[in-house]
Amino acid sequence: MILSFGTFTLLFLIGLGLATLAWVSDCRLAGEVERPESLRWLRRWSIQGLLTPWLLWALMNFGFSFELQSFMPRLQKTQGTPLWLPLYASYVGAGFCVISSYWTAMTLGWIAWREGHDLTGELRSNYRSLCWTSLPP
Repeated sequence: MILSFGTFTLLFLIGLGLATLAWVSDCRLAGEVERPESLRWLRRWSIQGLLTPWLLWALMNFGFSFELQSFMPRLQKTQGTPLWLPLYASYVGAGFCVISSYWTAMTLGWIAWREGHDLTGELRSNYRSLCWTSLPP
C-alpha cells in the first residue's frame, strides 16, 4: 500500500519536473516584451494539453459503474477491495508521467521552432545547425 502511494508520488514528481522544465525554458527564451503573451499561451496550453488529458485518464480509470469500467483490467479486478485505492493512485501517477513527457516534448519542440522562426541569415543557419546537432543519433 505504501509502495503504491510512493510510486504515485515519484511518478507525479517526475511529470511535474518535466512540465517545469518546459515552463522554465519558455520563460528564459521569451523576451521581456513577449513574455506576458507567452505565459498566457503556456497557461492555456498546459490546461489543454496536460491537465485535461490527465483528468480524463483519472476519471476513465475510476470505474463509475458496470457499464463504464476502468481501462486497466487490474483495476477492474480489485474494485471494491482495499487494494483498489493504492493501485488507482499508482496508475494515475503513471498516467501523469507519460502525459507530461509527451506534453513536454511537444512544448519544447514548439518553443524551439518559435525561437528559430524569426531568425535570418547567419543566425538562422547557426540555429539550424545547433538544432540538428542536438538530435540523438
